[in-house]
Amino acid sequence: MGICICCINSKKNQNYINVDELEYNSQKNLSEYIPLNYNDIIYDSPNIISTNKNTYESPFEITMLKEINFVRTNPKKYALKLKELCDNIINDGKNEYLIPYKDNNNNNEKILLKKGKENFLDTINYLNNMEPLNGLQFCEEIKIKLKEYYKDLNIEEKFFITSENIGKLILNKRLKLLKKYKKCFFTIDIFPDPILSIVFQITDEIFNKERRNAILNKDFNFFSVNYFKDEKKKFLSILSFA
Repeated sequence: MGICICCINSKKNQNYINVDELEYNSQKNLSEYIPLNYNDIIYDSPNIISTNKNTYESPFEITMLKEINFVRTNPKKYALKLKELCDNIINDGKNEYLIPYKDNNNNNEKILLKKGKENFLDTINYLNNMEPLNGLQFCEEIKIKLKEYYKDLNIEEKFFITSENIGKLILNKRLKLLKKYKKCFFTIDIFPDPILSIVFQITDEIFNKERRNAILNKDFNFFSVNYFKDEKKKFLSILSFA
């Protein structure tokens, strides 16, 4: 069982979700980053503002922040994107699946939907009834970093990315950030496609909308993300908000 991977500004209000529950989403983890083939990924305002001029943001980071700012600044347009995705939801008589990519060879990745199309429709309705928010800015300071963790705890041996150690990373970072920021929040995901990752964090059918609430929190101004492979070679990303 996993431990804490989402935490906010105080111990009393700390939230817990199980990293192992992320397994259900995909029959197999997507092996590489392949953007969804929608016009919406071409942004009218692609400018990314970083709070650290020396920071290099990877394509994964840039794409994920663009997608987050897309849904924050234009929720109704993002709702249209989810509506298009609904056309790719199939029912085999027992379960409903999303097929985000379709090819001519029928090699289509199927992602199991616990609540099916209903959850997408509920999210669409939510987005259509919310006001636009400010976009987030990159902030290197709030990123979860292994080297920083080694230094803080004087750890020299190899650090394995396990559910328990992910919790330690986040709790250690949270204690540091709360000295400067009023609140911070961390979420985790398994999809190496940053666009698909945000789709499932916005619909967020298994974590009681905690991840969606973080992405759409009007009080947050800063964002960062780091990604690793755990001891089983499974891709994990940890998103930071402050």
